[in-house]
Amino acid sequence: MPASAKEIEALITHLGFTPKVKGSRVFAFKYPKHSHYAISVDLTKTRPADVTIDYGPKITGDRNTTGNFAQSETLVVLECVHRLLLKGYKPESIVLEKKWTLGHDDKGFLDVLVVRDDAARTAYLMIECKSWGKEFDGEKRRMLDTGGQLFSYFDKDRNTEVLCLYASRLNENNGAPILETAQAIVPVKQAIPKLAEARSDREIYAQWDRTFAENGIFNPEANAYELAIQRIKRRDLEAITSENTQA
Repeated sequence: MPASAKEIEALITHLGFTPKVKGSRVFAFKYPKHSHYAISVDLTKTRPADVTIDYGPKITGDRNTTGNFAQSETLVVLECVHRLLLKGYKPESIVLEKKWTLGHDDKGFLDVLVVRDDAARTAYLMIECKSWGKEFDGEKRRMLDTGGQLFSYFDKDRNTEVLCLYASRLNENNGAPILETAQAIVPVKQAIPKLAEARSDREIYAQWDRTFAENGIFNPEANAYELAIQRIKRRDLEAITSENTQA
């Protein structure tokens, strides 16, 4: 289901996007850590599929379905990219909708891939974005049951150090807007210590210790490419839902 124009404007203004010029329906945010690199959202049109995002020339992608708001998940992708830039990850280190070949005929698209700032552009962080609630919780269960989408993508580039299932939403607290996030993070080296022995995504999943961290990427203690993680055990997961998980 697509986001409404009202929801889009509410989110981007909460994030700090402002009209490019007075009265304009094109909103932009300039990132001081990146020489005022800008992302803009064009709200000139009201149909969600016609509301477009310009991620700028340095953020690349293998397709452009998150370049408009035909899907509500695009709100989550935009907010996630915004946070990555604020945290200090460079625009040129972010790839949207990275394409992976899965099996002989299938393919999948990872929402956000963060690569290292090196000549080889080594994969560092894979983020799969989901809408708040049912979509996030369902994929989290699939990760626990089978490994889900992230383990399939991870098998294609095992240099990746962090896997993250991510959701966010703009909610209200006593009438004031508040941004809530839910994260299920797998720090690969700690959670899959015998990765070298795994020959497939299923074997990677079998090696995984079934633990998540619920923060560590965006919290104040974390820096770009440096996690600050508090981990939780599988037995605790039932008590933690996306309804009460915040950044």
